[in-house]
Amino acid sequence: MEDCKESKTDLTTDDVDRAFRTSEVFNAPDDTLIKYLRVLNTGSILNETTRHRAINRCITINAVINLRLAKRIDRSNRILSFIVIVLAIANVAATILQSFR
Repeated sequence: MEDCKESKTDLTTDDVDRAFRTSEVFNAPDDTLIKYLRVLNTGSILNETTRHRAINRCITINAVINLRLAKRIDRSNRILSFIVIVLAIANVAATILQSFR
């Protein structure tokens, strides 16, 4: 993410509008979503209606990013849980084998 902070965004509010109009925002990579957030947060918005729409879009983008993060964490937890169960079964099997010797 550090390189994303340093790079200037080449996106405009028109790009963000198009992404929401076509629902592309829900499939965009995280780097692009962060650029969308930067566009929405750095521009001056004088119109109250447009300002509320920008706030709602920021909330939506953050929700998409958080959902993806939760899915990655869940996947990692499932893998680690499986490994722990396998190790626990191996430990029980080794203990049983050790008691017969």
